[in-house]
Amino acid sequence: MQVNANSMMSMSNQMFKSASSVANMNNADANAKQTDLSKELTDQMVIQKNLDANVEAVKTQDKMLGSLLDLTI
Repeated sequence: MQVNANSMMSMSNQMFKSASSVANMNNADANAKQTDLSKELTDQMVIQKNLDANVEAVKTQDKMLGSLLDLTI
């Protein structure tokens, strides 16, 4: 296979076009998907409260199971 300057230039141009199209798609996605920070923050607060409630439920269950296992017959 012979490699000459024209074929190398052609391959280089194709790679550049491909990379440019990927970069343009990434920029379009970034511009199209803007995040509403106030909504994200309030959602995070709700999720944190739910997590805290679940942690308390697990702690209570653990204490109840521990008390049950401490009972001897």
